[in-house]
Amino acid sequence: MSQAQPGVVMVSLSEAYAIAIGHHRAGRMGEAAGVYRAILDADPRQADALHLLGVLSGQTGRSEEAVSLIAQAIAQDPEAADYHDNLGSLRRGGGDAMRAAAHHARALALEPARAKATFNRGLALGDLGRMGEALGCFRAALRIDPGYGAAALAAGRLLSGGPESGVIRGAAERWLAHALSLAPDSADGWAAVGRARLAAGEADGAVTGYGRAARLRPGDGAALSNLAMATLQASGALPEFPRADRPEASWGEPLARALDLFLAALERGAGEVAEVALFRTAVLTIHRGMLDDARLERIAERARDRLRRAAGDGAAAACIAHGLYRRGRLVTASRLARRYLRGWSEEAIRADPQAVKWRPVDARPVFLEALAGYWPRIAEAGERSMPVPPAAEGGAILLVSVDSGYWRRFGGWFLSHALKEEPGDRVHVHIVNPGAEDRADLDRRCAA
Repeated sequence: MSQAQPGVVMVSLSEAYAIAIGHHRAGRMGEAAGVYRAILDADPRQADALHLLGVLSGQTGRSEEAVSLIAQAIAQDPEAADYHDNLGSLRRGGGDAMRAAAHHARALALEPARAKATFNRGLALGDLGRMGEALGCFRAALRIDPGYGAAALAAGRLLSGGPESGVIRGAAERWLAHALSLAPDSADGWAAVGRARLAAGEADGAVTGYGRAARLRPGDGAALSNLAMATLQASGALPEFPRADRPEASWGEPLARALDLFLAALERGAGEVAEVALFRTAVLTIHRGMLDDARLERIAERARDRLRRAAGDGAAAACIAHGLYRRGRLVTASRLARRYLRGWSEEAIRADPQAVKWRPVDARPVFLEALAGYWPRIAEAGERSMPVPPAAEGGAILLVSVDSGYWRRFGGWFLSHALKEEPGDRVHVHIVNPGAEDRADLDRRCAA
């Protein structure tokens, strides 16, 4: 080296590497990159500096630069197994599993006892659908290093995502159990258990798996969202996953739990899938009469933000409209629905369940005033069809026709508002296939 200038401290090459690697391991990426580049400025043929700077570039999202740097390192030293292994991982991350598998194979040809390269080759082969070869790699990685839990976890994940059969599911569970025996507090391991159980239709087991994962990683929005999805399926409230052992009366708690989990997941960075699921679950809960006002307000507030970004989300719009309706602002709710549906084609409206429900709602004063002069034909049907006749001085006649379940959920709430109106108004309730409890309820209300 040349003579040091006054005030400049010169270090050896090994000292420079030690400084750079220290920064790198401590997460001081800028400082590490600066030292690696200084080494390369002094000697562009330093393969280790090219390789480590490439690894750092990959870790900071500059994948093309990373591939170029590690390829240069390999050109300088083609016999370094870890260079080929890391280049393979970069290729796989870029979606090129075929070239990734080849790089990992080259690393293993140079150093056959590398557990990490064996594991990485298994991942690439799994991406290519070569399940048998991938599982062979994972087994080999565990033979090299019996404590390599990531290999057992990868095998379990690969099998649980494969074809449905009892043999495959059993093998997946054995691999996942082995992974958890090596790392009992692995959030990834428990999430894989949840995914495997959900795929097998065992929703209660999925709740257990995803629940453990969420407790181990409480700041992970995806973990909370997965737990919410499993909770929903386990509840029996989803029409596509009915459960005879989960009657409707038991749905309230799991639906509330799922909504809270979706909200928490979104606060922790969960994406659009969780957001869409939140509003659809909220609408399902509203229609079951199981969503309290406080939760609805929180969800409606988030729905307003959602509509600014995704104006076509009918479930989000419905949550806002229901929130207004709960507060007695039906006119505002109906105006929101009409504004939301403006410009929609008839076909689009028919395809959206919430649009179909809200389109007929019209509480504008001009609409209600037009009804004032309407004399319904039921008024001419006589006492036999009208147990409570109109008052002599006139008044509105409200006709309510519902099924028994809907009446039990919303009938009392509706009447508490409808019967506050003018004394001349009359309410007629028609319940389809009422039970004894419904008849007794109506008798009590009529007497009152």
